[in-house]
Amino acid sequence: MTRCNTTNASGRTLTTLAEDRKFAIVAPLTLTHLPANLCHKPEMLDLAILKGVVLNLSSTEALHCLGSDHLPVLLKLGSFTGKEQTIETKTIIGWKQVSFALEEVTPLI
Repeated sequence: MTRCNTTNASGRTLTTLAEDRKFAIVAPLTLTHLPANLCHKPEMLDLAILKGVVLNLSSTEALHCLGSDHLPVLLKLGSFTGKEQTIETKTIIGWKQVSFALEEVTPLI
């Protein structure tokens, strides 16, 4: 993972899983958790995992509108041609498969 204060086992596991399963990890350029306690460092909490997306990722941005220590993230997706297109797709995520894949790499704590 890039733009993180530290690299930890969970980050390395996610990176390995992304490489093995051929999906992309997308995050904004700015950190998304800005703790009020100055003893804690700001960090990246929000990211998106993409695979087989038929839309172009045009931007990711942290929103500074909630007055909170957490900045929500907006992912903007659009067509590759820049024109509005009607794309009739239905994505069904097999969360059990995702869970099993993660358990194969990281045992439950």
